[in-house]
Amino acid sequence: MSAVRRWQGGWLVILLMTSCQAPVASDRTASPEAPTPPVVASAKPSEQATMKIASLIQDVIQRMRDDGLTPANVATRSAADYSNPFVRVDAQGRIHTDMTVTQVTPEIMADLRALQVQNLKTHAGQTIIQGWVPFDRVVTVAALPFVQHIRPPRYAMRR
Repeated sequence: MSAVRRWQGGWLVILLMTSCQAPVASDRTASPEAPTPPVVASAKPSEQATMKIASLIQDVIQRMRDDGLTPANVATRSAADYSNPFVRVDAQGRIHTDMTVTQVTPEIMADLRALQVQNLKTHAGQTIIQGWVPFDRVVTVAALPFVQHIRPPRYAMRR
């Protein structure tokens, strides 16, 4: 092995060793047992809400918006045509969803009804609420603090 290669390899080892060391605390009063504060993502609230929505639903909503659907003109267009085998959309532009929530309470159900979520059904013993959410309110529903995830229901398929 040539001297140049050994020299380059030595720098690589030094670089790796220095990058793996823990940072030294500049505050002498901090105890070594003190937990470090968690790193919080700097995502906007709407981005955080969007991360709670399944991509299948996001794709349908994006197609509806790209085609110019709005709450004002959804009745004159055939919104149900945006349905596919995984996501169902009704004539009023509502999307059939399963919402995973932290808990099912009458207050949570009232909050969802206030956002025009209809036909709310809960699954016994689970924290899943099934309902039809207007396409323009899916992100608003996802932004609610008790909503953990929104996805399409799993429909039975014939073989």
